[in-house]
Amino acid sequence: VGSARDIIVNEKNGLVVQTRDSDALYKAIETILSNPEMATKLGDEAKKTITQDYNGEKEKSDWSKLYGEMK
Repeated sequence: VGSARDIIVNEKNGLVVQTRDSDALYKAIETILSNPEMATKLGDEAKKTITQDYNGEKEKSDWSKLYGEMK
């Protein structure tokens, strides 16, 4: 399973801010709260990313392929 950096694409399925940058975090939250259409779009894309790329079957298949390559 990847980290947030591997999953979130800024302004496609989430908003990325630098670690320990409270001003950037504040601005990102403010952006989401003031733009419901953007919030819905990001949420829909995030759900799509997770269901397509991080579902149990895909993970199982990826591990099986890796194991097969190690033989």
